[in-house]
Amino acid sequence: MNSILEIEIVTSNKGDPITTLDQNGVVMGDQHYDSSFIISPMGEISQWALDKFEDLTIEDFRRFESHNPEFVILGTGRTHCFPTPDLYRPLIESNIGLECMSTAAACRTYNLISNDGRDITLAVIIQDQSQDLNEA
Repeated sequence: MNSILEIEIVTSNKGDPITTLDQNGVVMGDQHYDSSFIISPMGEISQWALDKFEDLTIEDFRRFESHNPEFVILGTGRTHCFPTPDLYRPLIESNIGLECMSTAAACRTYNLISNDGRDITLAVIIQDQSQDLNEA
């Protein structure tokens, strides 16, 4: 079964909204992303060489911290996972919040919050999204 999540489109001055998340990745504007990526508070998108939550390192969180966001939304893949505090210590020390949720929930949340003008970083782990995304 191919599940497709249609996401409410909310315009933002920081880039295109995420319009679709399916088993093949994420669509924003006319771009398709089939691997993990990060969106900075300024809307800059960069590839992220990470395939699964278990491979997160403190260096990943230092990268998020370097964007100087108000908080980070971390899409952890198909399921909601939360890293240990020693991994996200750079965020704690910089007083940057961390919200972890499934990738589907992270994409929906990003669309809602990014339009509020808040400085957030979205980090999305892309893996097989073939589950029913409306329940994630």
